[in-house]
Amino acid sequence: MRQTRLVWLCLVLLASGCGGERSMEFCERHGAEHWQHRAEVTVLDMQLDEVGVLNAVVTIPRGALDWMPAGQVLASAANVVDAGPTCAPQAASVTRDENALLGEYRLQCSGDAPPAGLTVALFQHLDELREVEVTMTTPAVSKHFLVNRRCERALFNVLTQREGM
Repeated sequence: MRQTRLVWLCLVLLASGCGGERSMEFCERHGAEHWQHRAEVTVLDMQLDEVGVLNAVVTIPRGALDWMPAGQVLASAANVVDAGPTCAPQAASVTRDENALLGEYRLQCSGDAPPAGLTVALFQHLDELREVEVTMTTPAVSKHFLVNRRCERALFNVLTQREGM
């Protein structure tokens, strides 16, 4: 139950954190067209296990953002994921290669006081970030969706490759 509540809170916070102009037509069709530019989109993969360990990985493809400010933002787990006072960052690392900038985070959440919510703060710290593809996995549920600044809500039913391939 706590994992399901955490996932829904994550979705609400992600969607509400995206300001800017909305485009209903764009949002209605973008989930089906996302595969065409998927390689250029920032990806956030989060996994919460049964004992309260939250692992998060952010991948920013080369050319998607200016790497200097993005690297500075990714250096702090608080700029990426905040799971509240019951979770403490345990490890954070930022690496880069010729293809991507990678931020990896581990948070330990207290077993007797599970996280009441999860805030994904990337949009608040990276103004040029337009879209994030998110995978959230808990022992109870797994979700895959897009968050785009032009859309009021997260986009589900996302095609990750052209149909029929």
